[in-house]
Amino acid sequence: CLAEALVIAACLSIQDPRERPPDHAEAADLAHAQFADERSDFVSVLNLWRAAREQAAAGTGALRRWCKAHFVSFVRMREWYDLHEQLAEIAAGQGLERNAVPAPSNLLHQSILTGFLGGIGVLDERRTYLGARDTRFVIAPGTPLARRSPHWIVAANLVETQRLYARMVAQVQPSWIESAGAHLVRRSYGEAQWVPGRGMVMARETVSLYGRVLSSGRQVNFAAIDPALARRMFVEEALVRGQSSLRASFLARNASVRARLEQLEAKLRRRDLLATDEALTQFYLERIPADVATTRAFERWWRDEERRHPARLDVPDEVLLATALPALPPGDYPDRLEVDGNPLPLTYRFDPTDPDDGVTLDLPLPLLGTV
Repeated sequence: CLAEALVIAACLSIQDPRERPPDHAEAADLAHAQFADERSDFVSVLNLWRAAREQAAAGTGALRRWCKAHFVSFVRMREWYDLHEQLAEIAAGQGLERNAVPAPSNLLHQSILTGFLGGIGVLDERRTYLGARDTRFVIAPGTPLARRSPHWIVAANLVETQRLYARMVAQVQPSWIESAGAHLVRRSYGEAQWVPGRGMVMARETVSLYGRVLSSGRQVNFAAIDPALARRMFVEEALVRGQSSLRASFLARNASVRARLEQLEAKLRRRDLLATDEALTQFYLERIPADVATTRAFERWWRDEERRHPARLDVPDEVLLATALPALPPGDYPDRLEVDGNPLPLTYRFDPTDPDDGVTLDLPLPLLGTV
């Protein structure tokens, strides 16, 4: 958008060429309204420039008459032209090329924002805006934006008379401000949470610039903020607690090992055999790459790793045990009971608050009399 930016930069460097004599104020307002844009005073300046250039093509006399009819200073227009040409020469000397196609409005205003981040404002109440560093201002009269009161604006000038007025104003989007001020914005994050449906750790982000909140509550990938913590949370939730859509054979095998050890605990009626979840978490962390913090990244890595080392993530008994496994005579803790030639299953449960606490025999009704 260099072509438009040169015109606007030159205009902002001189006194406004539009005139408003007190005895012809209404006629001047009507003449200037032909160039007005309801969303941007910067676009209004471009409209005025293009209209004047068309007249200038017909000669100096035609431009002079047009300026008088539209309440525009001919002297300031010439100053505007001269300064524009100087800026264009400087830009060309730096190897910058002007765009041949008119720039889109959003691109132009993002460019403008890079120079006027201190002039941003968000609508508060009664057409008052909260600006950077807790300033409060209103849009100066004489622009369509003063009537519309858009939610976010940027102003090229803040002038204090009876109160603080914003002049040369444009409606903008907070995302444009965030992009233009990426090197200045402050980001804060809420508590990180594991999101099973997305297979990653997410956190709510708040983005602010000069005290004004640009966005709040947006979910972002926490791995980009704290990779180590995101990786640990992924392991704890997806691999240890099974809160994910992962379908890997090692998970089933590890669950089987744990179930077998839990059954031993139930048989011995003890709660000190199994280690905490931290032991299994550390086991996985030692074997999974440091950049794996999401289910998608894990699947991508494990697809190749499983072919080379299929048992890499198979957990051994000693990792899940907090103490050495005591001797367990099979005859003292049978898994089945013979009843009239029928091997019936026995299940063990250690939970005094549950009706199934102890040993349970699964008995078919026809064998009830035999028992």
